[in-house]
Amino acid sequence: MTYQQPRGWLFYQRDMRQDAYDIVFDGPHFISWRTLQSNHTPVAKLPGKLVFAVVARQDDAGIKELDNLVNQSVCTVSPPNLSTLTLLVLYQIRLDSLGW
Repeated sequence: MTYQQPRGWLFYQRDMRQDAYDIVFDGPHFISWRTLQSNHTPVAKLPGKLVFAVVARQDDAGIKELDNLVNQSVCTVSPPNLSTLTLLVLYQIRLDSLGW
């Protein structure tokens, strides 16, 4: 058995549809997609809760809560990473509430 890191989302989708993987470790947001797109069945679940953290520079005292990130540059993994999608949804909801 060999560990194989996909080169990106498009490669992951293609390889998943072609049954290139014997065992897959990934986040909960892909489980329903994978079970609908292939004949995969989840066999194990890690204990605990899914938690996200925002990390800011120590000298950036202005970042104390998520609202402080509005209109700020944020570094994150490309979608469909769950943390990135969560961040996008969080601010989309707030933009919608402002009537944008």
